[in-house]
Amino acid sequence: MTVRLSKTWSFEKKGIQGTGTAAKNNLTLGIYAINPLNHPNFAAPNGNLTSPFFGQPVTLQGTFSPGNATYNRKVTMQMQWSF
Repeated sequence: MTVRLSKTWSFEKKGIQGTGTAAKNNLTLGIYAINPLNHPNFAAPNGNLTSPFFGQPVTLQGTFSPGNATYNRKVTMQMQWSF
C-alpha cells in the first residue's frame, strides 16, 4: 500500500505596468508513504526439508543491494516551487 497527499497554493506576481502580464508561482507540499500500515515484507519461505524452519519465512524480502531489506515503512516529504 502506498499513499500520497499533496496541496498546491498559487501566487500571482504583478507584471510591469502597462504590459498586462502576471507571473504565476505555485508552491506544492506533499507527503508520500510506502507501507504506512507497517506490514513486514517477508522473503520466500525456507525450502530446506531438513531445516526446523521449513516452510517459514526467516528473512525479509531484499532489494538489489545485498544486506538491505525492503522498507517496512518509509515516509518522504516533498516541497516544489514552480515559477
